[in-house]
Amino acid sequence: GHESVFGGAFLRFICPCAGCRGHAPGEVEPPAWEAVKDVRVAGAAPVGGYGLQFTFSDGHGSGIYAFDRLRAACPCPACSPAPRAGPIDLGVAR
Repeated sequence: GHESVFGGAFLRFICPCAGCRGHAPGEVEPPAWEAVKDVRVAGAAPVGGYGLQFTFSDGHGSGIYAFDRLRAACPCPACSPAPRAGPIDLGVAR
């Protein structure tokens, strides 16, 4: 199978929780890269059979990362052969 490898800062940056994305577009300002660039994953736990929930070194831990959304964000050359010009569409409010 395919293995995706993500840095902790990237996962924190794309956190899909309501606190980071809001319930509707434009409701909250997503985290800035500068604010999360040094964050590390402190732990991870499965959520049902559909995703993972990470805890981060900055204390954040409410986002649930569905496996299909993680695959959509996979940074490997096979999944994203061309550099991305803009934000990754994870289907969450920005």
